[in-house]
Amino acid sequence: RLAKELRIALEAQHSRKQSLFARRTLARDAMSVAEALVESRRAELNAVRAQNDALEQELSEGGVSVPELRARTAEDAAMLDAEIAEERERSVGLVAAMGAESSSGGHERQASGLSDDGFIEFGRHNRKGSTTRWAFDPVAEEAAHTA
Repeated sequence: RLAKELRIALEAQHSRKQSLFARRTLARDAMSVAEALVESRRAELNAVRAQNDALEQELSEGGVSVPELRARTAEDAAMLDAEIAEERERSVGLVAAMGAESSSGGHERQASGLSDDGFIEFGRHNRKGSTTRWAFDPVAEEAAHTA
């Protein structure tokens, strides 16, 4: 009986050793994969840095400094933002006017889908069969997704 218990204990110890060896092998494999991924990312980063350095060199040879380019880009972005805001205001006003026409029995929709002033009437049919007009606001949509 004592020999049997000893054999069971030895088999359990051997099983634990095999399990530890298998875990160690898996850990080594995972570590080598992680190291390869890190090296790959380092290579990508170095390539991007080299490309960035080359672009900066090209800019300086052309007489444009990086801060100057950033300032120009910021000015362009501000102008585009202002244009988008103006277009959004115009669109909101147009939708409000179209809604007022619709509620006061305004003009009927033409077969071409264009209103009298040349703007396309957007809409979807609700359950009652009437058309709900709307305008897409890309700035508000982007803000909603980033918030």
